Amino acid sequence: MKSAYNPTIFIIDSNPIYGKLIQQYLEVADYKEILIFTDPGECMDYLDLQPDIMISEYQYADPSNSGLNFLKTIKKRCPETNVIFLTSQTDVEIAVKAIRSGATEYLIKSKYAPDSLLRKVNKIVDHKKDLLKNSRVQKKLMFSVGFLVILVLLLVYYYNH
Repeated sequence: MKSAYNPTIFIIDSNPIYGKLIQQYLEVADYKEILIFTDPGECMDYLDLQPDIMISEYQYADPSNSGLNFLKTIKKRCPETNVIFLTSQTDVEIAVKAIRSGATEYLIKSKYAPDSLLRKVNKIVDHKKDLLKNSRVQKKLMFSVGFLVILVLLLVYYYNH
């Protein structure tokens, strides 16, 4: 049974061809709610969509929109958004800082990157589906417990009167 959960995914990459490649790769995997931006500043106007996943480069021409600054802004405005850096920046210290600052993943661009990215996105989506399923089960359980409490109270009242 396919879940009704369709994540909203933002792709931010200064190379529009690479961004389109990632979009097409995700669409083949049945992800349809995808917006592409070539600059992190562009996507700020669309944060009201509360993206589930953002796939972004780490380093941009404008240092105020780069890496950790971008991540901090996103986490402040959309704390539930999973940020995946897909970058050519190979410095391990930067990757560690990014993860410690709240990035979900830090992937290096390579010929294997699209496959790795898809696995990470699938993992995030599966986790979100599990959370939604658990939330529904929890609500049903709370309803059942509430019903039983009312039933017990009615029985106690009936037998005491």
